[in-house]
Amino acid sequence: MTEKIITKPEWGSKERIKMSDGASLVVRQTGSAEAQTILCLARHGGNGLEYSRFAKQYGDRFHIVAIDRRGHGESDFLPEDQGYSIQQFASDLIAIIDELELKDIIGIGVSMGGGLLSLLNDQRPGLLRAAILVDIGPETRVPDDMEKAMVRMQRLMGLFMASYGSFEEIVGAWRNIMDDQWPNVDDSEWDFLAACTTFQKEDGRWYFGADIDGFMTRQPAEQPPDYWPSWKNLSQNIPTMLVFGELSNLLSPEIVERMIKGTEVELVTVPGIGHYPIIDNNPVRDEIYHFILRHQ
Repeated sequence: MTEKIITKPEWGSKERIKMSDGASLVVRQTGSAEAQTILCLARHGGNGLEYSRFAKQYGDRFHIVAIDRRGHGESDFLPEDQGYSIQQFASDLIAIIDELELKDIIGIGVSMGGGLLSLLNDQRPGLLRAAILVDIGPETRVPDDMEKAMVRMQRLMGLFMASYGSFEEIVGAWRNIMDDQWPNVDDSEWDFLAACTTFQKEDGRWYFGADIDGFMTRQPAEQPPDYWPSWKNLSQNIPTMLVFGELSNLLSPEIVERMIKGTEVELVTVPGIGHYPIIDNNPVRDEIYHFILRHQ
């Protein structure tokens, strides 16, 4: 069988921005700087390439910006003696926003990217015009079977940290990782996810394009904050949309109910899919687009 020829879904312009400690982070942009800015933040382990289809569809209407966080995609990784933290990611994000002089932002954050939007709103009040959080909340659901969950985590750790001999193998690894969260998803979606998140090195083998070892084996530089005050601040003060995957292993209907109670949050529940629903497919794509139009 002939191996698929996969090209990276590049989009827009790409530049490196230096942080105060010398690290450089990759930022992609497309669209007019005079248009409404849409700041796109990927999930933990993801990167800005995952917004390529969104950028190509709406780049003629909006100024779209996406960031490879430290330790993600083509941005620099931390040294081996340092641990990551969401506080560091937030600090980097603010430095990039200041460097690019971004204002009046509508944010889209998938999973951890949504958590970063909440922290950004705390630290820079008035910067966010509206926010779209995709399958993330101020707490995560407790597994029904903790022992089974630990076994799953160990299996995922092995899959993420391995290398693979072909693109087909890396697609298969993604299917093993996400099989219970993305049932009945088209083959093209698996190919796209693998093309965004993996890289072929000089040895010819494929690797996940993030500092998986650093995320999984090092102690975080700081413990995560209590997200409930940040969520309340966000959801009660700016227009907010929450996209919830019906099968999510991260959120539960009970958590979602508590999140939206007493707020005007627009809830979009995506049937038949779990953690981080695909934002490029309907019904999510049109819901996000019309939310942006209402609040730009």
